Amino acid sequence: MEKSISEILNAIPPNPPRSKLEPYYDLIRELRQRSKTYREIAKVLKDHVGLRVDHTTICDFVHLRARRARTQRHVEQLPPRTLTSSTEPHESEGDSPAPSITATASDGAAEVYARIEALKRRKPTSKPANPGFQYEEGAPLRLVSDPGKK
Repeated sequence: MEKSISEILNAIPPNPPRSKLEPYYDLIRELRQRSKTYREIAKVLKDHVGLRVDHTTICDFVHLRARRARTQRHVEQLPPRTLTSSTEPHESEGDSPAPSITATASDGAAEVYARIEALKRRKPTSKPANPGFQYEEGAPLRLVSDPGKK
């Protein structure tokens, strides 16, 4: 079945570029690396290529490509993860088992996911043990120098 899928995909022609700047991507990138402004790049394209384009269009084109590159780079760096049900009871009392995340990529990622789960299972503190100040209605807040004395 995979051969038929690949044959279908190979038979479909690629779409033409949606941007008129796409054929000049390498030129634009090189000019940006040489610290040329978008206005200067627009002038180069007009003088040497015969393409009239506004500098804001070039700016949008460059920023969109940079955003796509960053997104693809981050997606590739993420470790794959799978959701499995944990049969171990939680450390807190009376909780039912919740799904846990385990990494399949590396031990480092598995350790990170385990630490995140431990933080999620941790009981929230109900009240700070030492507020550090004393409140009396109608009076300003006062710092408590010794929490034992009030």
